[in-house]
Amino acid sequence: PAGRAEPAAGLPGLVGASERFQHDGPTGLALAGFDPVSYHLPGGPRAGRAEHQLVWAGAAWRFAGAANRAAFAADPVSFAPQIGGYDAEAASRGRLVDADPTIFVVREGRLYVFRTEAARAGFLADPALAARSHEGWRFLREGLVRP
Repeated sequence: PAGRAEPAAGLPGLVGASERFQHDGPTGLALAGFDPVSYHLPGGPRAGRAEHQLVWAGAAWRFAGAANRAAFAADPVSFAPQIGGYDAEAASRGRLVDADPTIFVVREGRLYVFRTEAARAGFLADPALAARSHEGWRFLREGLVRP
């Protein structure tokens, strides 16, 4: 089902191409293995662990613990990065650019990631950039490979 994520038990390491989320090709890991829930918690982000992994939207997501995995599984859309985990600032200019998951902003409860600190600073300086990023993403994702 689209609204719930399922555990990755028994699946191979390579998950496949994602229609919606940037991930590492050889491993299928989204956010380079960082726990997407931990970005929303004090001290985040934290590295996820293989034993707390699940697959959702064509990518493998790892979590620091079972509670974070359960929170994500119940509502993955709330925790997954916006703009497919690609650089939100670049998407505002109609470009699809890989992001570094250690360069991020949580704005209005939503996670955005960026390629550089300069891109992050531009995003923070322009309150309208999030809306432009979402508009750009709407067209950019149409060109991605579907699972």
